[in-house]
Amino acid sequence: ANRRAEPPQSYTVNGAGHNGVLLRLGTWCTNQRSQKAKGKLDQSKVDLLDGIQFEWIPAAAEFERGLLCLERYKAENSGRDPPSLHQIVETADSPAFPLGQWCSKQRDAYKNAKLTDQNFAKLDALQFELNQDASEWTMCKAELIKFQATHDGRGCSHTHIVVKANRGIDLELGAWCRRQCNARRTGRLAPSRVAEL
Repeated sequence: ANRRAEPPQSYTVNGAGHNGVLLRLGTWCTNQRSQKAKGKLDQSKVDLLDGIQFEWIPAAAEFERGLLCLERYKAENSGRDPPSLHQIVETADSPAFPLGQWCSKQRDAYKNAKLTDQNFAKLDALQFELNQDASEWTMCKAELIKFQATHDGRGCSHTHIVVKANRGIDLELGAWCRRQCNARRTGRLAPSRVAEL
């Protein structure tokens, strides 16, 4: 059972509509929200939907759900942020929450100046890394400097991995170096970063 889970816009139920036709449940939910926002949804219907804990503002509910999952993940993983494909099971009878995707969505919102100040403050309180690219680049550069200091200034192989480099995470330093070389060769590496390397 999907307790409190909201159907996506495209969700349909075969044979559940009038005269057994296809019911577009996701669209129906969107219509109920729209009608309520315009003051056109009968109060008795509002009460019925409130009775099943219908989410009138699903984006806000999803954010709070993600925040709780993120807090739990960080508590169980020494404060680290989750990998991009990580899912978290909240209860045995609910579908897994795509926490990694949710985190990516928050970073995209931040990058595009669409993250509210309130949500920014909540993520910041959990020490969530919103600017992941800059953080990773700085960390990899620092690890490369360490490597060169102990290997006569040589670069590392493309398969080199720094074990437990940052907060217990293995770092694929060689692959990062290869990406920087490719980006410079194709003109996609910022001049400031070329100068740093």
